[in-house]
Amino acid sequence: MTIDDNFFQEVHSIFKEISKKYIIPHIGNLDAKDISDKPDNSKVTKYDLIVEEELISFFKNRGFKNIISEEFSSDLLKYDEYLTIDPIDGTRNFINGINKVVMMIS
Repeated sequence: MTIDDNFFQEVHSIFKEISKKYIIPHIGNLDAKDISDKPDNSKVTKYDLIVEEELISFFKNRGFKNIISEEFSSDLLKYDEYLTIDPIDGTRNFINGINKVVMMIS
């Protein structure tokens, strides 16, 4: 796997695509059935899960093997290298129609 300008262009493109398809049209436009509580009583939406799946698939196809995501627990913290994903950071804003959300990877 090579992380270069092309890689960053691909990441930018997938973020744009996901934003247009799942995030922007649904900010504040959710049904109660689209929202559930996680064990820690924070909220998760069906779009958190969809975006997370899209991002995991994208990064796995580019050679990332150890991926830790917010919505699914992982034992990967024991590894020296891993990618972390928060599909929609600001889920409460997303639910409440506040346009202050971000997809995060590190």
